[in-house]
Amino acid sequence: MKQQFLDRNETLQGPSPKALRVLRVFKKNHASTYIPGYYSSLLISALSKKFHIPEDRIILSYGIEDFLSLMFEKVSERKGSILTSEYCYSYYRIHAKFKGVRLLTFRMPEVGDSFTFDIKDCIRKYRAYKPEIVLLASPASPTGNVLSVGELETILKNVRKDCPVLLDQAYRGFEKKYDEKSFLRLLEKYPNLVLLRTFSKYYALAGMRIGFGLCGKNVKKILNYENRFLGLSRVLEETAIAAFNSERYYRRVADEVKRDREYLVSKLRAKGLKVFSSNANFILLKPSPRTVSKMKKIVGKQEMVLVKFFDDGTVRISIGLRKYIDALLKDLKSL
Repeated sequence: MKQQFLDRNETLQGPSPKALRVLRVFKKNHASTYIPGYYSSLLISALSKKFHIPEDRIILSYGIEDFLSLMFEKVSERKGSILTSEYCYSYYRIHAKFKGVRLLTFRMPEVGDSFTFDIKDCIRKYRAYKPEIVLLASPASPTGNVLSVGELETILKNVRKDCPVLLDQAYRGFEKKYDEKSFLRLLEKYPNLVLLRTFSKYYALAGMRIGFGLCGKNVKKILNYENRFLGLSRVLEETAIAAFNSERYYRRVADEVKRDREYLVSKLRAKGLKVFSSNANFILLKPSPRTVSKMKKIVGKQEMVLVKFFDDGTVRISIGLRKYIDALLKDLKSL
């Protein structure tokens, strides 16, 4: 049996019909010619109108990974460090090691059925080590907890203005509550803030690799950043714009994901498993070592794999389609 791994939190419902239509009818001359002009972008213009942010404060990238790679390179050149949370996206650690960058962490204690950011420890570590960048994520991966507007502003108030504060919002769109306007207002107030976003998760375009940063007014100057001379891939830009114009479709998909997430949480808690509350399209469990061992044997026999095991004994389950969730629950009956 060949296993199909669906454990990287892709949105399996797929992109909107409008986004797919762009791929089906993409014009030949759009493939063979550049976007008119230099340093120009169809997508940046669309993002500017959507978020009411000047075009010169938007950075496009091939997924968030491309932007992070740029940031890590800058820190590597200065032989500096990056401060992030104790539990963080594994790529942060992998790329920091690759670039020879010191990755510092602040505490993320468990409070009830959720992880929380220790903001005081974050500020304490920042003052002690003076990192080049503060890298945060909300919703966080793999823990699924969120950083409030107030918590983010507290950090920003305690960070020097030439230190970029990056908020990785890759899983934005699946939160229980989210105050978009308040986060965007912080961009006007703090010139060193970057809100990092992607079309991979909420917009179900992971294979297209489209990311962007909404920046405070000093970010490009701090990074000495220049827009792409000949723009991004035109097919990516047009597909992303079509996705933006399909909000009703994506809200419906996000609601489905949230319902399935709470369904899975309730079923697993009924088995006595410790499951953390999540604001993303995945959940995190903390089973006993014996249960983890049993789960590994069960998952090893599955055709569709939603489960990822971490070295610290925690287990993440991606919220796939309901039929895959039900298949997983059926296999986990013996737990």
